[in-house]
Amino acid sequence: MTAIEAAIRAAIRTAMTAIETATEAAIRTAIGAIVSAIRTAIGAAIRTNMTAIEAAIKITIGTAIVAAIRTAIGAAIGTTIKAV
Repeated sequence: MTAIEAAIRAAIRTAMTAIETATEAAIRTAIGAIVSAIRTAIGAAIRTNMTAIEAAIKITIGTAIVAAIRTAIGAAIGTTIKAV
């Protein structure tokens, strides 16, 4: 093997190592971006569902309170009318 061949092979090895390193870094970055996007999407979905669940609970509690107040007022009116 001549000096020129050895120099070419060394240059190719160096270039291949640089390409491998750059490719690995790009893959890591892409995977990180994908994981981040998935986390963001899951977080948004959880927040949206929690908001819907909270709203449903508030409506249920509100309805129960209004029903209890109406019943109490109705009973008080009924008692008052009977007393009169």
